[in-house]
Amino acid sequence: MDAVYGTDPQAASQRAYLFETYARQMHHAFFGTLRRWCDAHDIGLTGHELLPHVGGWNLLGGLGGIDARVAPGGDYFGIDTFKTQSVTDAADYNPQLSAILGDSLARAHGRTRCTVEQYSTGREVGRPSLHGQWDLSLSRLRAQIIRHIFQGARRVLLHALFLPDALHPNPDHQSDPRFDFAPGFNLQPWWDDAPDVLEELARLSAFLEGGVPVRSVALFYPLEDLREGRSPPDCADHFGLWAEALMNAGIGYTVIDEKQINEKTVFNGWLHLTSGQFDTLILPDVTVVHDPKTLSILEEFSRTGGRILRSGSTSTVSRNDRTRRFEGPAILTSDIAFFIKDAFPSPLMSIEGQSQRIAVQKLTPSLLRVTVFNDSDQERSARLTATPQERTLLEWQCETGEAMSPVFISANTTYVFPLKPKQLLAFELSVTVSETRSFPMNKAPCPSTPYKTILETDWLFQTGPDSSPVPISVECGWEQQGFGHFSGTGIYTLHLPHFNRFNKHSLSLIVPKISGTMRCFVNEIQIGKSIEDNASFLLPCLDQPFKISIHIRNTMANTLYPAMDTPLKPTEFPCGLLSAPYISAS
Repeated sequence: MDAVYGTDPQAASQRAYLFETYARQMHHAFFGTLRRWCDAHDIGLTGHELLPHVGGWNLLGGLGGIDARVAPGGDYFGIDTFKTQSVTDAADYNPQLSAILGDSLARAHGRTRCTVEQYSTGREVGRPSLHGQWDLSLSRLRAQIIRHIFQGARRVLLHALFLPDALHPNPDHQSDPRFDFAPGFNLQPWWDDAPDVLEELARLSAFLEGGVPVRSVALFYPLEDLREGRSPPDCADHFGLWAEALMNAGIGYTVIDEKQINEKTVFNGWLHLTSGQFDTLILPDVTVVHDPKTLSILEEFSRTGGRILRSGSTSTVSRNDRTRRFEGPAILTSDIAFFIKDAFPSPLMSIEGQSQRIAVQKLTPSLLRVTVFNDSDQERSARLTATPQERTLLEWQCETGEAMSPVFISANTTYVFPLKPKQLLAFELSVTVSETRSFPMNKAPCPSTPYKTILETDWLFQTGPDSSPVPISVECGWEQQGFGHFSGTGIYTLHLPHFNRFNKHSLSLIVPKISGTMRCFVNEIQIGKSIEDNASFLLPCLDQPFKISIHIRNTMANTLYPAMDTPLKPTEFPCGLLSAPYISAS
């Protein structure tokens, strides 16, 4: 009983021993049995255990009311030893810990990268969890998968794809698939536009497959503190604060466990572990470790020049010898994000005005692969730090798989990339001995007077190619104009029989506000597509009447939520054009 209710250090040690023994027996009985069977039948073993951090960064902040110590959870590094591939799950569509932890588990056991199972709940949008997110857009899904891949996911599994007749109402809503962590991705109207996006993401993953991630920071997983706690220990929150702040600052890191530290060596201020080499180790309110040998290695690491950062407790003991301490100053949790900006050198790449979404892979000592994502709805600039060497930059288009012309960057020169909202950038960067060349920028001639024609009136709308066209406003969505329960492809059409080009300059069709995926046609020929909330398309040079058709696919939210036992109304889910398109001189 003392192990359950006791508050003194001896009781804490007994509690940790109890949970360690319980978990070891459970893991060998369950995962060990599965692994032996898989090995006998030449089958790999994978899957994910209970992850109480799911959906966020705090190690215990995702799933309330569950003690992972009595489930297959908590000791992720121990469980991963039974697997042949690492898998984690992720909830909802905010940045979170799942992928970087999964990649760290894989690297601790000599593998690379992981699989992430992505599912949806209603939590982040204020709904009951099982009501999910039938209003999920393809743009939000794309952004989340990009974040996972940047953090170490090789692939993402979607929970779930539904059978064609899965949405037939069931009398018992608890078994109704509409409530099974919706959406059913393939039932969304925008699913027809998903293949191009999924191809882009597959190319991104392939681009980051080679090489080794540039990470010199190790974040310690505080397993002993988690085992000893009577209530949720502070280390769970501290860990999440460090993990999130490092990612937002663009600092590459790997999560490590105590076993790795004890198995590997320290040399000249670097930890040489199975999962990588690190000159910085972070202890997130780590008050106790399992083995006193760990304290000796930490002392050696610090003494030979390695940097140890810590928050919360200023001292760490071992479970079996609480008289010996490893001590050091602690950083306040409120200062972690500011401290990281000052304590680490400027990263190779940085995006102004937002959290960093950058991944860097080293292929050879002189060749890097870099990916950058503008995870915002605003235009940004990404800055490539100057170096003393001349460099060659070769951009790869993940949308098409094509390489652009190389760009040569002079020594001691900063290179700036303009980034559109939600733009993904991928390039190789190599040191070059080639003669420096400069490439003049091609500037399009500007018209002498501004030109803008707002296409505000005379639009027609159809709920499919066979329906009768009706007049519609483009200042608000179709859900406000009598089509609130419609989920599918809405077709907007505008005839411009007397359109005259402006001084023969290039013209663009600007669509400033959209809800849904979009394809744009001029005279029945597709000129572009978009999954974001605005778009711009170059108009063809035609000296004839224009017919502009805009096809927009929304979500199933307008059809399903009003029919479910929820207070949600179809007018709460915007669909289609939300602001008047206009034609502008390019």
